[in-house]
Amino acid sequence: ALYRLSFRLSEKLEDATGKVTSLELMSDVYRRLGKYDMAIDCLFQSLDLESSLSYAADVAKRVPDLMTGSGDPFELQRTMAVRSHAMAVNRGCKLATIAALYADLGEQQQAEGYANEAERLFASLGHLYGTADILNLRAAWDLREGRWQIARQRLERSRDLVRERTIEQ
Repeated sequence: ALYRLSFRLSEKLEDATGKVTSLELMSDVYRRLGKYDMAIDCLFQSLDLESSLSYAADVAKRVPDLMTGSGDPFELQRTMAVRSHAMAVNRGCKLATIAALYADLGEQQQAEGYANEAERLFASLGHLYGTADILNLRAAWDLREGRWQIARQRLERSRDLVRERTIEQ
């Protein structure tokens, strides 16, 4: 109920970012309650809002809050690039969550489609942790179906990606 109130307040204030945050939180609550279809609906609503002009305007309005104020003329450009990258990673994570929820609902074909979309997005971003998470998700599905060897290969590849990324850092 609290998150719904937060959502309504964000609507009244025309705060697209607040609405997205409320929907994400509501999705998590529904997921924990086992109401996967409602969780998926909230995630789709948040993805739709993130694609709106009002959300883009909210993000652009808040970019100066992320800047250090150093006066560097390229700081705004770098800050926007980092923010855009973070938004794309967030989108990939939502798609992966939607995939996991569809799998929990027994809708494996839908799950595979969203996992593929998340995987493509993570690959285009070079986001190895996201890619590793998708491999782990697919390995869980493989284990559920008794495909032990495929699951093991995916888990080993996931481990290798995480090691690779850790070494890079």
